[in-house]
Amino acid sequence: MSTEEVTGGMRSDGLAGLLRIGLEADEGRAYSLDEKREARLRAALAGALPPGTPAGSALPGFGRAAPAGSVPLANLLLGADTPLSTLRWIKEYAKALPAAAEPDTRRAVATTLYFAAIAAALRFHGEKITTHGCADLAEHFGSLVEKRWMDPKLVKHFAAAQELCLEETL
Repeated sequence: MSTEEVTGGMRSDGLAGLLRIGLEADEGRAYSLDEKREARLRAALAGALPPGTPAGSALPGFGRAAPAGSVPLANLLLGADTPLSTLRWIKEYAKALPAAAEPDTRRAVATTLYFAAIAAALRFHGEKITTHGCADLAEHFGSLVEKRWMDPKLVKHFAAAQELCLEETL
């Protein structure tokens, strides 16, 4: 069994965050919902899109040289060179994430990834890849900026996308 099969393609810093929560939970420490969301988001951003998701085993725009599982999700969401087709794929991937276990935590992370892909398309391609209007998007981005558990890089990302929406240049 390969390391990727065991870790699901998750990077070491994401695994470390989840492991830390697990170990400290054994010591009787209760984690807040915000701490759980922060750890799960950190793990998702450090991980890569798994093989077998809707777009197949290779990320659109990256060809066979960079199959799913090799590019951290944070790099895709925050990289100006990520193809629009990849951002659309990530948006759809986030919509399809299961919310069965720990629904509040998983839903929050899936929503964050969904809107991060939309924000990237706005910021880096000047394209709106959703039916949401600019006013709605600005509201969603503003709400995400205010989350205490939000990754600081995503806070800047959402704030920049919110500004674009408020200017309604799209």
